[in-house]
Amino acid sequence: MCLGHIEDGYGASLIGTNLSRDTIYLLYIPAADHPPGEKRLIRYDPYAEWIGKSPLQVHAPVAIDQVKYTYAYFTTNNGAMNEHQLISGEAGRAGRVMPSWDPERRVIYVSELTNLVMERCTNARDAVNLASRLVDEYGFYSSGEALTFADPKEAWVMELAGGTPHGRGGLWVAQKIPDGQIFVSANAYRIRTLLPNSTDMLYSPRLFASAEKDRGLSLHQDLSLTADRNEERWGKAAGQGTLRPSLPGLGM
Repeated sequence: MCLGHIEDGYGASLIGTNLSRDTIYLLYIPAADHPPGEKRLIRYDPYAEWIGKSPLQVHAPVAIDQVKYTYAYFTTNNGAMNEHQLISGEAGRAGRVMPSWDPERRVIYVSELTNLVMERCTNARDAVNLASRLVDEYGFYSSGEALTFADPKEAWVMELAGGTPHGRGGLWVAQKIPDGQIFVSANAYRIRTLLPNSTDMLYSPRLFASAEKDRGLSLHQDLSLTADRNEERWGKAAGQGTLRPSLPGLGM
């Protein structure tokens, strides 16, 4: 659940989340300077693809370029909060496509994605922008997910889905939560209408190309390429099963 920024003298956005695991840990990762040429290892998350598999999968980490400085943050496997009061929550979704980890095409899942955001961002909008670039460049594996990012000024929800089973990247849509309104994730895709000209919505540049090309995913049935893109429904195309009711006033 996420509450958008409110003008009450306190003003901060709030996020509440829960992880249904037997063991929950909280780690503090200190801020650090990094020399030129250093690499940041992206570690595989075995919980991303555990369903029906025993023992859990193990893959070698993949290295990407490190930045000059990383912020201090707390992580519970997923990045939780950093020194700039940027916070994050996560909830899984049943994605229509569940591509597997591939060292050449898909190495990002929400655990390392949120940790990278905590290391490198100071506000929610920047968190969405960085997360989307990482997914586009390094690929997203496993099922669907929703991330909420909030700072003292605003809150965003970002919903993700695997792209094609054999392709690179992933599909994503992000929307700012209106100030003072509550967004409840509920393990289902909630964003409905895509708003191409809104400064409070961002979505994957490959979204419509995937809808048109990958007809085997049935995306074209729900994201039809029409002139009036206000009628396109992201949630139905990305997920599976019954959609939860949208929240009044959110356009979700």
